[in-house]
Amino acid sequence: MRHFLHIIALLLAGIATSPTAFACNATLSPGADIQTALNGVATTVCLNPGTYRPTNTLYVPAGKTLKGLGANRDQVVIESAAGSGSVMIWPFAGTTLYNFTLISAPNRLPTYGVFVNAPDIVLWSLHVKKALINVALISAARPQVLDTYLSQPGDPNDHAANPNLWISGSTDVTLWYGALFGGGGFGTDPNGALTGDGELGVYGSDRVTITGTNFFDSGTSAVYFRDCDSCIIRQTTIHNARGFGLDLVDAVNNPLDGNDNLVVEYNTVNYSGYGGAIIKLTGGNQVRFTGNSFSQNNTTGNSACSGINILGTQGTLTLQSNTVSPGPVSCVAR
Repeated sequence: MRHFLHIIALLLAGIATSPTAFACNATLSPGADIQTALNGVATTVCLNPGTYRPTNTLYVPAGKTLKGLGANRDQVVIESAAGSGSVMIWPFAGTTLYNFTLISAPNRLPTYGVFVNAPDIVLWSLHVKKALINVALISAARPQVLDTYLSQPGDPNDHAANPNLWISGSTDVTLWYGALFGGGGFGTDPNGALTGDGELGVYGSDRVTITGTNFFDSGTSAVYFRDCDSCIIRQTTIHNARGFGLDLVDAVNNPLDGNDNLVVEYNTVNYSGYGGAIIKLTGGNQVRFTGNSFSQNNTTGNSACSGINILGTQGTLTLQSNTVSPGPVSCVAR
């Protein structure tokens, strides 16, 4: 019922126009050249079920839609041969990508699956996998990532924590349902920091709203926020992160990087390696945790408690109706 109500709310708010409303101006079958069709006059390029194998980055011109015609996202596959340092799909302003799987070709590891640095881009019902970073939203305005799966990010041999979804310098971001699955590379660097892949990393962004998204098996913390103002994390499920479930801190010793006007409500976090959450109070920031459930976290024993670990005192933290097992609800972080 809750999922249905969120769908109605999105439609009433006009968060995205249904891709089914976009009539196909060009319809391709496997073997066709997607880039040639995108460069043509068609505003909506549709893909019949099957596998498409572009050899380079696909550029989606402004205002166009690339749409799979399968019964679900798995029936249309774009297997990209884009290599290291490159992007599988680069959409321009006002574009929509809908209902297909995007994956790197065997023995290829592009830097980005989808790279977004333009306004009003919609990623809807995709599955993006096997890029170093599956989706990047960089200096993007009003991007929407809706009911999208991200999996198998990173390089298990590079000893770096590569995110599934990287958001930096962006505004009015919507992440709605879908799921992020961790990658490989479960290790630590020489300083003991986790280097596993798969997190959501948000840096220097405003008005990021996450609703109903699932996070599984992140190689480090599942959700990392640094300097994210007026942001909301709502009704997510986080399972088996190797670090914290919610890592809401700042750069080391930088009081200007706190998360201000942050709302964390009705989330479920369980079996994290460290505590269910860690929050930094700095620069007078305002943070509210309401109705969250934390269960069986701190499996490594490395955190002060399994609930909400608190760093600093230079801010206001409001805790309302949160449950933690085992308790306490909150503690001073180590």
